[in-house]
Amino acid sequence: MAETDGEAAVLVSQSGRFDAGWYGRLRPHLYGDAQALADYLHHGWRAGLAPSARFDPAAYRAANPDVGEVDPLLHYAREGLLQGRRLKPDVGDASARDGIGISIILPTRDRGWIVEEAIHSILVQTHRRFELIVVDDGSNDGTAAQLRARHAGVLAEGRMVLIELPKPRGVGRARNVGLAAARYTWIAYVDSDNLVEPHFLETFADGILSNPDAQCFHAVFYHQGSRHHLGRPFDRALLRASNFIDLGVFVHHRDCVVRHGGFDEALRRLVDWDLILSYTRDVSPVFLDEQVMLYREIGGEGRISCAESLEIALEEVRAKHDIRPEEYA
Repeated sequence: MAETDGEAAVLVSQSGRFDAGWYGRLRPHLYGDAQALADYLHHGWRAGLAPSARFDPAAYRAANPDVGEVDPLLHYAREGLLQGRRLKPDVGDASARDGIGISIILPTRDRGWIVEEAIHSILVQTHRRFELIVVDDGSNDGTAAQLRARHAGVLAEGRMVLIELPKPRGVGRARNVGLAAARYTWIAYVDSDNLVEPHFLETFADGILSNPDAQCFHAVFYHQGSRHHLGRPFDRALLRASNFIDLGVFVHHRDCVVRHGGFDEALRRLVDWDLILSYTRDVSPVFLDEQVMLYREIGGEGRISCAESLEIALEEVRAKHDIRPEEYA
């Protein structure tokens, strides 16, 4: 069933692959973001215009010949993302990439109503050597039973591992449990309300191949609420001022855990910033300028940020890492 104009606009906007400013430079007679988006949806894609520097319509068609005569970006936003479609033909060293195993840790608590979407986005990854470790932090909503029923096959084959904690211990403890269970050399993280793109793992695997001495990597994510792409080359001073690297686009070698330990379970918030500060103290992570995750601010039960004090957490992390007021003022 075809979408209405409004539905199509929402899908394309939320994909993070349409850049009104970028597209507007191709069509300088347009005025404003809304006009740019409407022009692309009605005329631009038919004329073969790219919606942004982050989406190549011709490459998407080449990777997915069955797309047909429809807007390639709308197809990706509506179907391709959910189906694990490639954005472009695979031209990397697939055999070398296949040797890179990545453990993905996903903590969850009382998020059965949303966590399935995050899990699905992982299970359709183009890079297939991974394990998904879901740590249920004492949920009361039947999350664990739901996952066992819906994912019996991938649980049986070991592609997905489910660990149940008898009572809530906090996100730091849940992630540490996942770290202890991880069997692969590289570690990634996904939160229960975000979506990773199909090439999420492939992007990091290619980065690892190209940077054999690197210990950490980070990439770009699209913040659906602000409609901003977030991600930039590593800057230690900026990181000490505030965290600009989301844990969902941070991948590290397991040796980082050996050297620095896991998540600080005494912290109730900002455990991701604390970990990244520790792991990048002596090494600079490699920045991969590729959008790999859709950050969605979805409320409801289970969001630790709704219950914990940000100011207290800031004071704790700053004290731990000796971050002086002049560094963040």
